Amino acid sequence: MHTLLLSTTLIAAASAGASSSDTASTPAPAEFGDAGTYTLGGALAFAQSTYQDSTSGDFSIVSGSISPEVDYFVASGFALHMRGQAWFLSGGGQSSVGFGPGFGVGYHAPLASDFGIFPKVMAVYRYGRNRVDSANTGGFDADRTSHTIDVAVELPLVARFGRFFVGVGPRFRKQVFSRARYDGEAESLSQDGFSIFEVSTRVGGWFD
Repeated sequence: MHTLLLSTTLIAAASAGASSSDTASTPAPAEFGDAGTYTLGGALAFAQSTYQDSTSGDFSIVSGSISPEVDYFVASGFALHMRGQAWFLSGGGQSSVGFGPGFGVGYHAPLASDFGIFPKVMAVYRYGRNRVDSANTGGFDADRTSHTIDVAVELPLVARFGRFFVGVGPRFRKQVFSRARYDGEAESLSQDGFSIFEVSTRVGGWFD
């Protein structure tokens, strides 16, 4: 009887120890913004606009853009931000294409379990090429290339739905450098000082 009771006690103690060890070794699930997590997202836009001109008549302009982005959290809440962008515009006797990368930092501050604010500061480079047809320039085609650098501040509110998120908020963009050149010209033209205030939207997912 004593032997059976001792065996039962040892088995119960071993089972409790194993259960405690399993619980201790199981890591807590990752949360949005934890070190080592990252987001993949971006924005896609397409528009068609119709204009009325007293000299050239009605015309349409088609434009589109894509802007993928990645945020990698190097510490809790603190992220390195990278994005790319490309766009086009066509119509009204002109066409434009452009692309460029952007780099910055951000910090995600939770406001609720699935809701937070994710301010970011970044620098963005853009290369653009614009062609204007002879009908709009008095008889000659004009090609223009440009190089610009902007500094931008974003303050999006981010709502999470499981592994997906949606971000909406204001963005202020200030052009700090711009050089433009028409083909055949030796001198570049500076256009510093351009600024834009707009609303930015982003969708994507987060991973660990």
